Amino acid sequence: MQSVVAGLTLEGSGGVHKSQNGDYRTAEASAAWRWRRGRLRFAYSWWDPPSASNEHLVMVQIDLPLGRAIRARSAAGQSEPDPLLGTPSAIYASAGISLELLEAFRPPETPVVRLLEGSPRRARFVVQASEARSVEVLGDFSGWEPVTMRPEGENRWVVEVELAPGLYHFGFRVDGAWWVPDDAPGRTRDEWGRDTATLVVPGA
Repeated sequence: MQSVVAGLTLEGSGGVHKSQNGDYRTAEASAAWRWRRGRLRFAYSWWDPPSASNEHLVMVQIDLPLGRAIRARSAAGQSEPDPLLGTPSAIYASAGISLELLEAFRPPETPVVRLLEGSPRRARFVVQASEARSVEVLGDFSGWEPVTMRPEGENRWVVEVELAPGLYHFGFRVDGAWWVPDDAPGRTRDEWGRDTATLVVPGA
C-alpha cells in the first residue's frame, strides 16, 4: 500500500510466510519526504518468527544537498537481538559529506517517464540499458502485455504510450529480465513482492 501527498510518501505492507519451522508474520511501514533534491526517510519493520520472539528494526535516513556537487548524508537506527542468528541488539549511526566532482558538469537526467502535452494524453518512457538487445515496458495500462521500446542514441530506449486518466503501475523487461530503475517514480512492491513504479495521469 502506498500514498503520496505533497512530497510525502507513506508505504506499508505485511504478510504471512510459510517456512519449514512454521508460519511467520511480517509488517513494514515507512514515511519518506522529498523536497527539491533532499530526502528524509523513516522506516520500521517487524517480524514474528514461529520459534523466537518478535524482532524489530528502526531506521532514519537524511540526505541533504549543500550545493550542486556536495551532499550531507546521515543514518541512524536500532535493531533488536536475533535469537536465530545469535546476534545482539545494536544501535548504529553514521554521517558524512560527499563531493560529487562530476555532478556540476553532468547534464540533467532524462526522467524515466514524462507526460506529454496534448489530447489524448501520452506518456514517454525512457531508460538507459547498456548492451541490451531488447527492452519492453509493461504495465496495467497494457494489461501487462509488453510494449516494445526502440533504441535512440547510445544505450537509450524510448517509447510513447497513449494513456487515459488514472493510476498505473509499470516496470521494464530487459532481455527478458524484470527491472525497475532506482529513479523510477513511486517505487513500490506488488502482492507478489515484485518492484513496480507508479504513474498518475490526471484528468482533463
